[in-house]
Amino acid sequence: MSMGALGIGEKAKPHPRNERDIFRYIAQRAALIAPARLGVISYLGIEERFAGQVPANVSWMHFGATSGLNDFETVAGLVVIGRWWLSPDKVEARASVFAGYPVKPIGEFYRKRTGGIRMTEGPVIAARLSVIPTISPRPSAVASRRTSLSRPSVD
Repeated sequence: MSMGALGIGEKAKPHPRNERDIFRYIAQRAALIAPARLGVISYLGIEERFAGQVPANVSWMHFGATSGLNDFETVAGLVVIGRWWLSPDKVEARASVFAGYPVKPIGEFYRKRTGGIRMTEGPVIAARLSVIPTISPRPSAVASRRTSLSRPSVD
């Protein structure tokens, strides 16, 4: 779930239902494994928002502050909410450090183009799509996917 969907960030609108559902899920999972610990990794904003409200057997970590820590090696369960996302320029900078030489920037990361969404009834609706130019499926995977989609299912 994105930070925006959780109502975290400068321009984000609050989403009380999402927060309530996440809180309920965490509380339920913690109750099922109590007294063992439940580990939760998420955004710092969620950790701060739920502070003092979740059961005592819930341990928190937030994205960007987990490297080298063994705090969760004994948890009985793990819940990960969201994902840690670095912008391409930060990834390129880190790649340069690991490679030992400057990595060529990829430039514009998400390219917008017009594509289509096929509706269940059959027509295609035009839509603006964000395309990552460096990631493309293998031709064999695309062909097998098309083949499996065109075959009728046998149930």
